[in-house]
Amino acid sequence: MIDLNIDSKIIDKLEKDIVAFGQELDLSKMMGEVAVDQLARIKTRTLKGVDFEEVPFEAYSKSYAAFRAKKGRPIDKVDLFFRGHMLGAMDWETIDDGVRLFFNDAQQAAKAHGHHHGYKPRNLPARPFFEVSDQDAIEIREQLADAVEEIRNTFFR
Repeated sequence: MIDLNIDSKIIDKLEKDIVAFGQELDLSKMMGEVAVDQLARIKTRTLKGVDFEEVPFEAYSKSYAAFRAKKGRPIDKVDLFFRGHMLGAMDWETIDDGVRLFFNDAQQAAKAHGHHHGYKPRNLPARPFFEVSDQDAIEIREQLADAVEEIRNTFFR
């Protein structure tokens, strides 16, 4: 007969580590970080004058460019920024399986819709800015993988 003594402390530690890992792996926190970063990407490229695919926005109409110039606003590139209300109204919230990006003000949401899809009655061209690009999706996946890996390395070395 073989006597085998097993020290169960290592198994107990693994069980505790797994429980702690699950508690540390806070999906809503991670998705909140993703949302904040995605809003920053959208704002940054919009202020650079490019859409979600990095294509420059169509130029301002001559009449609107003249209006902007009178107000001391730049006209060399379309940045969808005049007072900052629309971009400032971009917001996020956690939902069951992720996050939702939205505009927290109905007037600014309507303005954003007109810019994003275009508004024919005023000859406003579509300038799609409020999107997740293929590159954004890659960065989001990498961000989540890095966050999980960082937590994993804390508990399982």
